[in-house]
Amino acid sequence: MVVHVLWILTEEVYWTQGWNGVRITFGFLACPLCKRQMKHPALADVLAPKLALQQEVRNKAAVRLRYEVSTAASLICSHFRSVG
Repeated sequence: MVVHVLWILTEEVYWTQGWNGVRITFGFLACPLCKRQMKHPALADVLAPKLALQQEVRNKAAVRLRYEVSTAASLICSHFRSVG
């Protein structure tokens, strides 16, 4: 836990900058040394909005995946109906 507190000064600057492109990644939420998600009371206020955004992105990705899978499945089924 001490390692995570040491990173608060350097990581907080990075967390406030946002992303530099259209792809959203959350690797910055992991400790650079142990690669586990950072959790510490001192980081709670800084992490909360980023973790909420991460969950929102995951939810939207799951919805998109379900849509794409169902669309692909219906295209495959329609293809085989027209061939057979």
